[in-house]
Amino acid sequence: MPLYIRLLAICTISVACFVLPTMAQDWNNWRGPDFSGAAQAKNLPIQWSIADKTNIKWDVRLPGPSGATPIISGDLIFVSSSVTKSGELRADCFNRHTGKAVWSKRLGAGGKAKRGNAYASPSPVTDGKSVIFTYANGIVVSYNLTGEKQWERNLVTDYGKLDVGFIYSASPLLLNNRLIFSVLRRDRDNQDSYVLALDARTGKSLWKHARKPLNTLESMESYTSPIPFTLGEKVGVIVSGAGYISCHVLQTGAEMWRFVYAKTSPKNWRLVPTPVQAGNQLIFSLPRGGHMMSIQCPKNDLSQTPTLAWEHKGSIPDVPSSTYKDGHLYVMDDKKRNLTCFNGKTGAVIWTEKLEFKPGVYASPTLADGKIYCIGLRGEVAVFSAGSKPKRLASFTTDKDIWSSPVAVGNNLYIRAPQRLICVGK
Repeated sequence: MPLYIRLLAICTISVACFVLPTMAQDWNNWRGPDFSGAAQAKNLPIQWSIADKTNIKWDVRLPGPSGATPIISGDLIFVSSSVTKSGELRADCFNRHTGKAVWSKRLGAGGKAKRGNAYASPSPVTDGKSVIFTYANGIVVSYNLTGEKQWERNLVTDYGKLDVGFIYSASPLLLNNRLIFSVLRRDRDNQDSYVLALDARTGKSLWKHARKPLNTLESMESYTSPIPFTLGEKVGVIVSGAGYISCHVLQTGAEMWRFVYAKTSPKNWRLVPTPVQAGNQLIFSLPRGGHMMSIQCPKNDLSQTPTLAWEHKGSIPDVPSSTYKDGHLYVMDDKKRNLTCFNGKTGAVIWTEKLEFKPGVYASPTLADGKIYCIGLRGEVAVFSAGSKPKRLASFTTDKDIWSSPVAVGNNLYIRAPQRLICVGK
């Protein structure tokens, strides 16, 4: 198999055919309004306390754990859960201003949490008209915002097990009425990995593209989520893992190009962090915190196979995804527990700050109101000023066992712990 494959018959489509999310005050997918971990929220506090209710607007109990990010559309906030004892899967909707329950759905048995992951860890996604929940047992279910079921599918029933070692947790991409899944799995049952698009309105399959791995065993697995990559008037779907980055045509799933990052085939190179677009570049971490790469299409033409723009070896995350805003890339290393600010265009390190966290960081950093919020697995919180001059604004501890990334909408932060959902605001 050649290192790069370009399908010339089908290239990109004009962005006029697409509707990219523009809901500035919504958090409609797991990495926020523009898939970067950054948002337009304002007047956010830099410290809070669950114990004495400082800057806590409301605090509601949840039935069990999930790594899923809370999703917000208008006045509503949606969360996935896996009930602690039974493993039952839940889809819940609350009023984001008051925390009052709006509706709740029970979706049958999933499985118990394993190795810091749960069957409800894929984040929901919304287009402001419907909300779609995905679970690691294959269930995909769509509701309108009042809680009426629109359709339900099961990917395991239709396409075989979501066979990964740490429970499937990739979140789908919802773009122009297409719901896109990346299923990069092991081949225990001789099943190919694939990229799949469903009609978000009906649940019917639109296309399925087999994605052959370059690696073997655990290195075939990926926990990354698909994202759009937009250059000028063209947009493609990025899928990462199993040795390479691939760009797909949204309408058909055809592979436009691939960039191979795996020069060898280690046995334990599963990939976790989702890439992020930084201007006209695509930045991604390699497995196991090895190093980070940025690629760029020649002449900013999305139909052209990209080349390496820069790479960095050093303090790189194994699990958290990176955050990008205004030319700066913020990278949280969960092994060395540092937060590093890079020049997104050149890869030059601007500053590095030590995180006083214990081992274990699953949540990705969130940037809003000129602040970067970092949360450790044991509830450690560090808040820094964004930009070229670092300043630590706060360090404290909140609830423990936080797997989910914080969400920033309006004047509030929304933080999900295994047994609770809290709204933080002044």
